[in-house]
Amino acid sequence: MGKIQDLLRRLVKKVFEHNEYYIFVNRSLDDLPPERPLPAGLRIVRIDQGNADELERIEGLPANKRRDFRRMLAQGQVGYFALDGQRAAGHLWAIIPRPNEVVNRGYVRVYPGEAYAHYAHTYPPYRRQGIASALSLHFLHDVLNRPDVRMVKASVLTTNTPSLAMMEALHGRRVGRISHWRVLGIHYRKVLLDPGQEQGARW
Repeated sequence: MGKIQDLLRRLVKKVFEHNEYYIFVNRSLDDLPPERPLPAGLRIVRIDQGNADELERIEGLPANKRRDFRRMLAQGQVGYFALDGQRAAGHLWAIIPRPNEVVNRGYVRVYPGEAYAHYAHTYPPYRRQGIASALSLHFLHDVLNRPDVRMVKASVLTTNTPSLAMMEALHGRRVGRISHWRVLGIHYRKVLLDPGQEQGARW
């Protein structure tokens, strides 16, 4: 019975899916806590098109994720990896548009002067060690130190309690909510902004 129910859930999800996301922004290094150290023996590596071959040296990546990461690097995205030796302990990806470029990623638009954090993940053996927080803080300090980035955006499922708590701990400011539907492969979205959030109309 459990397998049948799981099959039905997956079928319904392919036909109709509805998710709610909270929208968060970080605007200033002054609002951030200091960077946190990773557990002993771990380090953070930033990978972009300039050192894309580093991706091939990382161990423990499932084949489908490695394919996704290659594609994302080819698109100009930037990956931040927490490594235990050469083994992946966690990762976070970022979209940072070039000047005069607007990047559309599903229901999100990322404008010049902004960065968008997504696809954050901690691998099972390394969970509950503070890796996600340390990786996110490293990323925020890195991009907000850049003269061409004035704001970082993120969207988090309203049901993802650990990530919501982390956003608050990182002093992310909630500025609105996204309702996202997918019906028979066609996407619909509605952005609901908190009062006074001027950047949200461009979300």
